[in-house]
Amino acid sequence: ARGWQARVAERERQRAQAQFKAARGLAQSVLGELNDAVEKLPGSTAASEILLRRATEYLNALYGHAANDVALRRELAAGYVRLATIQGRPGVPNLGDVASTRVNLNKAIAMLEPIAGDQRADVNDRLSLANALMRLADAESDDARTEVLTTRVRQIVEALTPAERSLPRARFLRQALYTELGT
Repeated sequence: ARGWQARVAERERQRAQAQFKAARGLAQSVLGELNDAVEKLPGSTAASEILLRRATEYLNALYGHAANDVALRRELAAGYVRLATIQGRPGVPNLGDVASTRVNLNKAIAMLEPIAGDQRADVNDRLSLANALMRLADAESDDARTEVLTTRVRQIVEALTPAERSLPRARFLRQALYTELGT
């Protein structure tokens, strides 16, 4: 009887893992290839909104599984930043949904902070966190909140080593930060 129960439990675990993997892949696909194709079509806003709603559902379903999975945290953060860009990033074609942009950037930040929160963290994680914070600052209408966010970005950028500062992502981020501070 125990052998049978163990086999059933193992089958259920494998099925849950397969469903999880499928949801993960579908979220990435919807955010990537499908949206890239749809945004080129004339009058595709309604289709984009449907795809983004579906991608948001998948990302949110995966969100609760990311606690101890660093790779999933990175993946979800990238997904939420991509969603935010399509929804309402200034300066690029978007759906004008700034409120959703803020929600999704905050989710990206929540995914990244535990893995990028100190100087010993991987430089790419620190730069991803700074990028999400910078984009949230761009989407903010409250000057005090924008200042808090840009101060955090500045702390991350100024703590980079000289070698890390030379990375293209770091140079781009520094330029965006100092442009924001200048305005």
